[in-house]
This record gives sequence, C-alpha cells and structure tokens, in this order.
Amino acid sequence: MQSRSFNIQQLNSHKEFVFLDTAKRSSLQKRSYLFTQKIGQIIAFSSQELEKALVQIDKISQKGLWLAGYIRYDAGLIWNRIRTKDKRKKPLLWMGIYNKPKEVKKISSENIFTPYLDIDTLISKNEYLKNIEKIKYQIKKGNTYQVNYTIDKKVKAGCSDEQLYMFLRKQQKTPYCAFIKNEFDKLLCFSPELFFEKQKDRIRSKPMKGTIHRDPLQAKDEKLKRFLRNDEKMRAENLMIVDLLRNDIGRISRIGSVKVPSMFDIETHDTLHQMTSLIEGRIKKGIGYKDIFKAIFPCGSVTGAPKKKTMEIIKQIEKGNRQIYCGAIGYISPDKAVFNVPIRTLYQPTSNKKDSSWIYRVGGGIVWDSIGEKEWEEIRTKTEFLHKNKPHGFSIVETMLLEKGEVKNEKEHFLRMKDSSIYFKFPFDKRAWKEKMYSIKAKASYSKKYVIRVLLNEKGDLSCERTPLERKGNKNIVKVSKITLDKKNVFLQHKTTYRPWYEKTMKKIKENKIWDEIFLNQEGQLCEGARSNVFVEKKGKLYTPCFESGLLRGTFRKKLLEEKKCKEKILALRDLKEADAVYCGNDVRGLVKVKVLFS
Repeated sequence: MQSRSFNIQQLNSHKEFVFLDTAKRSSLQKRSYLFTQKIGQIIAFSSQELEKALVQIDKISQKGLWLAGYIRYDAGLIWNRIRTKDKRKKPLLWMGIYNKPKEVKKISSENIFTPYLDIDTLISKNEYLKNIEKIKYQIKKGNTYQVNYTIDKKVKAGCSDEQLYMFLRKQQKTPYCAFIKNEFDKLLCFSPELFFEKQKDRIRSKPMKGTIHRDPLQAKDEKLKRFLRNDEKMRAENLMIVDLLRNDIGRISRIGSVKVPSMFDIETHDTLHQMTSLIEGRIKKGIGYKDIFKAIFPCGSVTGAPKKKTMEIIKQIEKGNRQIYCGAIGYISPDKAVFNVPIRTLYQPTSNKKDSSWIYRVGGGIVWDSIGEKEWEEIRTKTEFLHKNKPHGFSIVETMLLEKGEVKNEKEHFLRMKDSSIYFKFPFDKRAWKEKMYSIKAKASYSKKYVIRVLLNEKGDLSCERTPLERKGNKNIVKVSKITLDKKNVFLQHKTTYRPWYEKTMKKIKENKIWDEIFLNQEGQLCEGARSNVFVEKKGKLYTPCFESGLLRGTFRKKLLEEKKCKEKILALRDLKEADAVYCGNDVRGLVKVKVLFS
C-alpha cells in the first residue's frame, strides 16, 4: 500500500471513487484511504439482493481483498421487518471490491476559496414544531422513549464538488469524512461518529447523543462543556442509546463481554460540543458481517428507542428520504473494518444533471421534555459549519465607459447587476441607479473619457466612482497564470469585489507590468483574463471560450456574439499557442490585440 499526498483536483479525472478521509485523527481512526482501482462490486436494490450481498461480503472479506462503500438507511427497515417498497432506483447497498487502496497522508488543493452556499430549509418551523408534538404524543402512549427526528435542507453550492469538499473539510475536521462518487450517488460526509470498528473478535461503537454550540470566548466555551456533561436531559438521552447499543451488540457477542469503558465524554469540534460513550464487546465464533449488520444496523443514535417501533414512527412523520444519511459508510480490510454513521452529510444523485443542489439532512433526539424551539436551534447549531466563513462584505460591481456624456451599454450593465442582485439576494433599486447615472453624467466633461464603477452592497446601498480613462504603455503583454480556476465557481459568473484568485494579477496590472493574465480551469480549458474576456483568431475566424468553462458574461463579449463576429468554443492552451492572433476585450477598452508570453 503506497503512502502519499494528493491534490483533491485529481478526483475530477475519476468517474468513480471512494475517499475515506481522516481529517482529524482520533484514538480509533488514524488513516485515510483512496479507492479508485475497482476490480468488482457488490450491489443490492431489493431485500432479496440485500441478503445475497451480505453473503458475498462475508466471502470476499475472507479472500484478503478490501471492500469500501455504503449502506442506505432503508436497509435497516428491511432488517427490522418494517414494510417498505422492495425495488429501488438507488442501491440499498453498494460496495466496491479492491485489491488495496492508496493511503493518503496529506490532501491539498490548488485553488481553495470560500464558495457561496445558498441554504434553504425544506420544512417550515411551524410544521417542524407540530411534528415534535406528534412525537411527544407517541411517547405519551408508551410507543417510544426517544425519536431521532430529521429534516432536509437544500444547499446550492457555487463551486465544484472538490472545492466544496475541501472548504467544508476545513470547517468540520472529523475522523470519519468521506467523498464518494459512483454511477448512482455523490456524497460529501463529515461525520464525527463511529458506527462500529471490528478488529479480530473485538467490536466497538461510539454513539453520539447530546449537542451544544460553542462560544468564541474560552471561559464561556468551557462553561458550555460543563453544562453538556452534567445536563440530566442530555445524559438521559445518551444513556438510552447506550442501553440500546449494548443490547444490539450483545446479540452477536459472547455472554458477559459487552462493556462500556467510558460514558458521557465530551468531544469538541469546530462549531459544537458533542457527548459520546464507548461500547465494546467480544464477537462470538462464527459471526460474520452479515450477522453484525443485521444485528446493529442502523445505529441506535439515529433512530431512538426502542428501535423497531421508533423507526416506524420516523417513517410516518419524516418528509423525504434519508438516503445514505444515517446509514453506514466505511471499509472492510483483511484485518479490520471501520464504518461511520453518516451524519453531517451532503447527498446528490449522480444522474441529476439539471439540478446541482445537495440535500443536507439534520436532526436530533426528541424526548418527553424536549422543547421544540431549542430543538430547532440545535438543528441550526449542527448546520453552522455550512454557514461558517461564508463570503460577506462583498459588493456587486459594474465597470463602464463614459464617453461624450453617455454610458456605453448602460442597459446591459444595469440588467447584469439586476440579475446578480437577485442571485445573491441583494436589494436593488432601479431609481437609485438612474439617479447615480444622471449625477455622474452631469458632472463629467463632454470631451473626456471616464471609467465608471458602480458598486451595490448586501444592504442595497449603491455607490458610484468616476476616474479618467488612462492608457498606459505596457506593450499589451499578456501572460498565462499559474493559478487554476474552478469552472463551477459562481463568483466567476458574477462581477463582484470577491475575487482573491485575481489579486496578484490586478497588482501587476496596476504596476503596469502586464495588460492582463489569462486563466485556465481545472480541465485545462481557457476561461478569461482578470479584467477581460479572451478571443482567439484562427483562419480569419474569432473564437471565445464557452461560458461553461468558467467566466463572466462580459457585455462586450455578448455584443460580439450577438453580432456574430465571434463564436463560443471550448479552447485550450494549445489553441492559444497556435492562434493567428489573440485579443482581450472589455466594454471599457474594446478589443485589444495582445502578445502572449508563455513561461
């Protein structure tokens, strides 16, 4: 097994992979594995296929091979004899078979940035609170003691999957992360919870139950930890799940071997503290993975107690489908098996090409004395790592040319700012725009040319700057940047003040060292310059990179396309080198012929 570091962008070249990532080492999890060279797979869509798949897993695990993948939550409905549809489009169980994985000691990215995440809760607060009361009614009737109730949030991520993973990994460093893609599913998992670890005849589980937010002040943060450790409600919830798991593990363990070495431990993560307990046992002879999964899946921390009846209540009350969330993700090696409980997980069907949104499911344990408002707040705490460090304080920008008392293509610039304001949910007043334009035109000299820069901030405040147009003699030299752009970065599609990937280039431009730099994306496609769109001339025809490559829809570029003076085309560095001529263009400078220096 080769140990090495790798760049997250390399995953873009694989149609299928399993990356089990230890972003934060723990006493039970210290290694990260990348599975790419699949030699086979075990897959199940129905209850009958699921039974056969478990038998296969036991056979493969005895041949010195590795397995890596996941089991959907719905498999637990089957194993607990809860009625559910028997045929699905998505697999109940998917396991890739591998000779061995690559051990990854370090993970990096060329162009990590802060993506813009748009998050919507797919249930109203009122409906959520009503469902809490329905659960309490079930508790009152004696049907359950605790219900793990979960809801969906929809996440639109303005970046590639690889960049989203790296960004969230920084926000939520946990021992049981995963990034998986196959023909059915894509998921990004940042779970802090161990479902089970099996080594020889020993099995361990470390359920989490009990959560509290963190405080930036150390003294207050320590006070929150003490509160969580000593709170009777939290301890009661945790104890309930410990008892459930002791019973589950006891079904496959030797008599008297099931123990609880530690209880009510507090684990600290970037945005919250969580209460954990450790249960372990010694497995009976003849027990295989088929027996283990059927006995303990799904983990009691994500169902409640008693398990079967509570899962029936969950099925009645919850909207949507848990999918892989609350199932299991992990690997089986010749000498060890580790599976997490996939919480803090974003899910997306691979086949969904039209909607690139992710589903983030989140919830918590509801008991008799749960307060709906506090449970709603706990959901926010468990979602905070998605909101943390979201870009704030940026403005939407339009840069225009003022010449002979008129702003060039003013309508197009207004419409583009309007579109961006809708996307970022910034208030935008058409009257304020007109007033700014009228004022700026009235104060300008008719005989001079000006650069007009309009900025709209998140509060809806509009400001306008006017500077004389200067033409500096830098011989129109353009270079190719070494920085790679993320083609799905939504900030490339909107003109804003947030563009850290262009900062070094803009500094060189201001120092008159270059006219611009041309950027490529992670697939080697030409994108744009830091202040211009790119145009390549070949055999008398003018081409410009496709919008999908990652670029701004420049108003000057748009006009050339509408007038059929150029065509969109996927372009690469080779096209730049073999071009008869290269131009950079924007609405202020027009079409400028440039000399590209390749270093």
